[in-house]
Amino acid sequence: MNNYQIKHWREKTKQYLLKRKYEDALAYITSCIEQEPKPVIDLFEIRAIVLKEMGLYEKAQADAQRMINLNQRNARGYLRLAQLLQYDGLDSKADHVYMQGLKYVHKLDPLRQKLKAASVQLLDRMQKTRPVQDLFSLLPREILLHIFQYVEFQTIVRCMQVSKNWKDSIKRESSLFHKLDFSEASSRSSKFRDRNVMTLARYSAYANNNIQEVIGLEKLGILTPTKGLLRCVNSIHTYKTISPLSLPHLMPKMYLIWSPFTELKYFSCSTSITFSTVSKVLSACKKLERLELDDVVPDLLFDNMDWDKQLDEKHIVLQLRSLHFVRNQAHPLHEKEQEFLASIISCSPNLQELVVTYQPNLISTLKENKPDLKLLQIIDDAKQKSIRDIFYLPSSLENLSIIPSSPSMTIASAYLFPILYRPISLKSVKLSLFIRLTNQEVENTTNFLISSPDLRSLVLHDSLPISSKFMELFTCLSHLEALDLSDNAELNNDHLSHIVACCPKLEVLNFSNCISITGSGFISLLRGLASLKRVEIVNCDSVSKDAIDAARAKGIEVIVSNQQNGSLSGTKRIRLF
Repeated sequence: MNNYQIKHWREKTKQYLLKRKYEDALAYITSCIEQEPKPVIDLFEIRAIVLKEMGLYEKAQADAQRMINLNQRNARGYLRLAQLLQYDGLDSKADHVYMQGLKYVHKLDPLRQKLKAASVQLLDRMQKTRPVQDLFSLLPREILLHIFQYVEFQTIVRCMQVSKNWKDSIKRESSLFHKLDFSEASSRSSKFRDRNVMTLARYSAYANNNIQEVIGLEKLGILTPTKGLLRCVNSIHTYKTISPLSLPHLMPKMYLIWSPFTELKYFSCSTSITFSTVSKVLSACKKLERLELDDVVPDLLFDNMDWDKQLDEKHIVLQLRSLHFVRNQAHPLHEKEQEFLASIISCSPNLQELVVTYQPNLISTLKENKPDLKLLQIIDDAKQKSIRDIFYLPSSLENLSIIPSSPSMTIASAYLFPILYRPISLKSVKLSLFIRLTNQEVENTTNFLISSPDLRSLVLHDSLPISSKFMELFTCLSHLEALDLSDNAELNNDHLSHIVACCPKLEVLNFSNCISITGSGFISLLRGLASLKRVEIVNCDSVSKDAIDAARAKGIEVIVSNQQNGSLSGTKRIRLF
């Protein structure tokens, strides 16, 4: 059948339709179909057009379906059927036809793009005209509030834009506005500060002046307390800044931001903050239980360095239970500023958690004040090599960590652990070891770990210097449940067999980049550790895929390298002296 014949059918039918002779047009094209031994899709398409003009949508849809049956790789049948279904008000069925067409139509079909565009256009129209379900009348109030507890604040705000009924219903639930989290605000939000101030006032009204948590307010360009926040000073107990700001822009206003909030219990500051400002915040917010400072810098010219008079255990007693105090080592510190941390610790008799940058008087301060610490994390960011003598640790200590300021760095010097004042209840230890430990320092570290037989978790980064002591060490750590010895090229199958024999309770292991481990050593872990749940062997390419599959078949989560014989994802910067 040639194109001339098809063109003739179309022209003849078109003449009948122009003269509104629908019956004659239908009779003509039907006779053409009956005369053809193998009708082509063009004939059914022409008759579908005629039936549509006559208002016989169901029969027209049947012909469009015949077009698809004749050639499901051709887009014309799907386009015709979906169009007819839309004329009949069956948008959902039309959308299904479009999806089927996009699935089966050949990618080189010239009408495929038209099919895709029509599908997108229909979907947009369906979304705009689809009636909004009134969940607030369908579901009980208690269930809705329970659902919104797991929804981010940004999503709650977007829900208010669904409809007027949703907005009014959400506004009536003051508990949804007790926590204002702006951490997902765009970087452009700070340009519209005035509008954001009005929005904050509305949220305060929705919360009945009972806002309890504020996170990331500086991302809205608001650096000083607004009227909306000041109405909630008696209820706000959590205030967090999450983005860094330039010092000249922020520092003169720091005290104004937080000093009115006397009921604060949790204060977290990711922006740079001076010693003087911290002292003012502590003096004003005496109910603080948790303080996190990620970037403490020296005082500026306009700061008044009289904080030693304010932070005195005779004049002020802090309620701190957790202190995160990270100094910015890029700036040289004044002698007076080195006593700041000691002043805070001396005024905090209830302190239980301490995360702090190492400074020379840290250990002597702990020994003098003897806080009942449960957690101590020391961040090593020193630029000079000098032995750190940890001659005292609180007897109540359960978690000890000594780590560099960045995962890509190694610590600059060795740590000597206490011989007399050792914690008796240590459960977790995380150490980054100096890469050039002497024999005496290796012995000191090993004896310290052996003296804590109740350890449940042990993480040793850069553990190569003490590899020779592994046999002796793990003999005494029978209660271990988590072990991390990553980046140790000397860890081998003999060590694994010894670990299995001495530490049968292990559940989590990390041997990434331990290139001496082979499949037989890995299999010994599977056979000997009945409680094993997770193991990381990234870049351990000597472990076969069969061994890994055997572990996964037992329900063990195995983390491996993405590609065999792949290079390390990164290298550490090692200080050379």
